[in-house]
Amino acid sequence: MGRMPAAQQPLVRVRGLTKSYGRTQALRGIDLELPEGVLFGLLGPNGSGKTSTLECLLGLRKPDAGQIQIAGIDALAFPGRARSLTGALIQGTQLQANITPNEAVQLWASFHGVTCKPVELLAQVGLEAKANARFDTLSTGQKQRLMLALAVLHRPRLLLLDEPCAGLDPAAREDFHRRLQGLRKEGCTILLSTHDLADTAVHCDQIAILNEGRVVAQGVPEALFKEHGIAPRTQVQVAPPSLAELFLKLTGKEWQDSRAGGELP
Repeated sequence: MGRMPAAQQPLVRVRGLTKSYGRTQALRGIDLELPEGVLFGLLGPNGSGKTSTLECLLGLRKPDAGQIQIAGIDALAFPGRARSLTGALIQGTQLQANITPNEAVQLWASFHGVTCKPVELLAQVGLEAKANARFDTLSTGQKQRLMLALAVLHRPRLLLLDEPCAGLDPAAREDFHRRLQGLRKEGCTILLSTHDLADTAVHCDQIAILNEGRVVAQGVPEALFKEHGIAPRTQVQVAPPSLAELFLKLTGKEWQDSRAGGELP
């Protein structure tokens, strides 16, 4: 994975972001910087402030205090301009049961005022064969691919994802991440809120860890491991009992598979 130059101006800069819901403080002075072109993982336990942070970035919630800049635009003063640079896939988003991917693409294109060929866009996410299928007949993975296509239809510079792989099987999850890597290589900056540490470790260039409404760590994972003294671990894998071992123990001879010329596993 590529690393962005440290001196480059961030695409997203968040300073002192706070948000309360009654007596509950969801965000307690969030500071974040996202370099352009990275896949950035936002991690944290439930209630840490991940969703509130995304909602403030999207303009869905107004923070109590703080600053948000997206590509140099004051997102709180000019939310429409900032939103035009942003795409999003929020967990639990659904479309009408009867709408087809073809119709959904045309509808979203009209929302953004862009020209789009549905067949070409759907082909990019492997849904050309489902262009005229009802939304409620699509698999979970196909629905997520459609929602991703709609989120990037207007070619946003920033893509915000909230648990996009929830409910996906391993193959669909890997396919989804391949598509995210393709978008990153095209220059899209991706902020991925997730609980999946395995996917984060493999795919994300940088991460931030939130806890109780605060950023407790941010940066390149390898640098954070070193900073906090997290060393590699040696793991010993236990092999299952082997028929070859049983044969050797009972006969005193190695098993030779006459068909392959090798030993029995």
